[in-house]
Amino acid sequence: MDDRQDMVRRADALAYVCAELPQLRSELQEEEPPDGMELLDRLAGAVSNGADTEPVLGRLHGHLQGGGDILGLYGRVGHDSASRGLHISGAARNVPGASAETVYLCPARSCSRYFLPSGGDPVPRCLLTDQQLLRETL
Repeated sequence: MDDRQDMVRRADALAYVCAELPQLRSELQEEEPPDGMELLDRLAGAVSNGADTEPVLGRLHGHLQGGGDILGLYGRVGHDSASRGLHISGAARNVPGASAETVYLCPARSCSRYFLPSGGDPVPRCLLTDQQLLRETL
């Protein structure tokens, strides 16, 4: 796997954790000892501090597999994610006369998730770090 594919795979795995964080927390809180919860806390710290998330994502992936989740994290992210285009479906392309689209992105720029607001939606927050998402224009 080349560096770009690895970076996209990591960002997609982190996006999965963010999207499923309430469910993951619920499942991992029931464990004894609470190793999974500690990994989520370490991941949140790594994202907040701009540290490399790969070691923690790898351990969380293995932990989930060891607990019976055969797919873990990396089995749940798109295998062709590195070949995806940068255009977000449903957003206006750079066409003369078209208005710019607003998108909210990971505050640490570590995750591949995004939020397209509609109307008066409040600015979302990162579920891992509780930081406000970054506003960008497409």
